Parts: sequence; structure tokens; C-alpha cells
Amino acid sequence: LGASNILNYSDEKLFENILNVWQRKGAQPTQRDMKTSVSEISPSPYYRRFGTWTTTIQEFIKYIDEKDITPREDRASTIKRNNTSRDPSLRLRFKVLKRDNFSCVQCGASPAKDNKAMVRLYHIVCRQCAF
Repeated sequence: LGASNILNYSDEKLFENILNVWQRKGAQPTQRDMKTSVSEISPSPYYRRFGTWTTTIQEFIKYIDEKDITPREDRASTIKRNNTSRDPSLRLRFKVLKRDNFSCVQCGASPAKDNKAMVRLYHIVCRQCAF
């Protein structure tokens, strides 16, 4: 049977394919990317298993977090990347803020405790410490 005839991929196989596409592309894959030769698996098994592409990516992120997988820099760095926005993804923003307890790393100010405090992701310091 060819890859297009396989109906029951394991979650791990599906997620490994997304990881490979993500690393080769250098960015989060879209459902359209799964239809190209970069992907070994078409979008159909993902829809059968998870329903939508958004749900698929959410489950993939949970899988990556549980396995504590980090991208292989050697593969990702050799691939030409498209120029994209310099803004970090929402997932990365959340992880950085969570890592720093949603507070300034210099003075400990937090928007949850002080309405005037505004923590900026780019500097990881509050507005008062930035000036």
C-alpha cells in the first residue's frame, strides 16, 4: 500500500510529519503545505482524526510540550526561510510570559498586581524599568 492508502496513522506518525514539515519550512505549516511534496501525509488523515486544521495544530503543540521536543537547528537553519513578520507567534509569546511568571524580570512588576505595569515581551521588562 502506498502512503495515500493508509487510513490509520498513529498520532505520533502524524505529529512527526508535522514536525518535519515545520522544520523544513521554518514556520508553522498550513493545511496547504500538507498537500505538497514536503509532507509525507496528506491533510485527510488529520481531518479524520482531529476534525479541523486548527485542532490538529493545537494537539500537535500539546504533543510537542509533553515530549519536550526542540527543533533540530541543523535542519532548520539550512533551509531558506521566507521573510515574515518579526512578531513572535502567540504560542511563543505565551511561553515566554509564562516562563517569567507574567512579570518584569528586573523588578517583579506584574500587570495582575499593578494596573500601571505593562510587561513587554521584546524586552521582558516593565515600562518603568525600560526607561
